[in-house]
Amino acid sequence: MKPVQPYFALASEKYYKRKFGSGDIAHIYEYDADAISSEYIYAIPDGCIDIFIDEDDPDLKAYIAGTVLDGSPTPLEKGHKYIGIRFMPGVVPAFIEGTLKDFIDNTFDLSLCSKYTKIIQDGIFSCRDFRAKANFIQDFYKKLLAEKAADAFSSHYTIVKEIQKISDSSEGTIPIKDIVEKTGYTERYIDKVFKDETGLTPKTYCKIVRFQNTIQHINLDNDITLTALITEHGYYDQSQFIHEFKKLSGQSPLKYRRRIIESHYVSKFILE
Repeated sequence: MKPVQPYFALASEKYYKRKFGSGDIAHIYEYDADAISSEYIYAIPDGCIDIFIDEDDPDLKAYIAGTVLDGSPTPLEKGHKYIGIRFMPGVVPAFIEGTLKDFIDNTFDLSLCSKYTKIIQDGIFSCRDFRAKANFIQDFYKKLLAEKAADAFSSHYTIVKEIQKISDSSEGTIPIKDIVEKTGYTERYIDKVFKDETGLTPKTYCKIVRFQNTIQHINLDNDITLTALITEHGYYDQSQFIHEFKKLSGQSPLKYRRRIIESHYVSKFILE
């Protein structure tokens, strides 16, 4: 799964992004919240942890946010510039104290759970543009990973990654009984292990994966019909699809697609 938060891009005229093909980081991003129509934008479920900094705050206020479970309004300062790191689903950043469960549906001051907050803030402050900031973040994290002990991973890490891989490859449409068959573990066991490590059940994770793939499909193909979306992404019927989409995105599929089209969504991205 390639996690996205489209409302962040919709809140800006330009959205800078550096993507990663593998590793802990999904992408680094930066945007000016200059196109917000209200004081809130929506965060959608993505299974990820985000670290982000308000670059227009006098103290470069830094935050950590876990995945939401339903579409949720997130306050931003209109006109402020934000830079962030979106980690891959299931990844706890190497400089964070805590577990994935601690951050679900929560946003905290980064300094409460990381001794590296000031280093990150100072590094961002010293950079003149997005490329330099992304380079600093990338180099800082690479060095930190090299220092991290291999035994820092839990004994269940491999099982969780296997379940994620199976779920991702099916785009979230695989039944739990098939995950049980593929892993060779009982449903009760994989539920316990996955929830202990991520705070989510495999079923919830699959739902997030399917939704993320569905919303990306709309983002990149404005002509796709509701019927095609339902069929291609394994929804039971139109009623289920509309209900789930609205619950997770805050808008109906048609209203969301209209906003994507009217905002010229794809043209906002500047890939570095």
